[in-house]
Amino acid sequence: MEIQISEETMLKLKDISQTFNFNEEEIIEKAITLYLKNLENSVDLKKEMESWESAGIEDLNIFEKKL
Repeated sequence: MEIQISEETMLKLKDISQTFNFNEEEIIEKAITLYLKNLENSVDLKKEMESWESAGIEDLNIFEKKL
């Protein structure tokens, strides 16, 4: 797979790579892995929030029926 990176990002990548003596490919791999993990966490949080919202709506409906 070929990935295109903007010139600005490539310059930052090269700078970080040289500053910390890291391999550019390793930086890209770790960055993508971290991004995907954060995305997974966001999806999990969204699902949990939807679940809480649904439970809250059900509880409110039950409460209103008792009135």
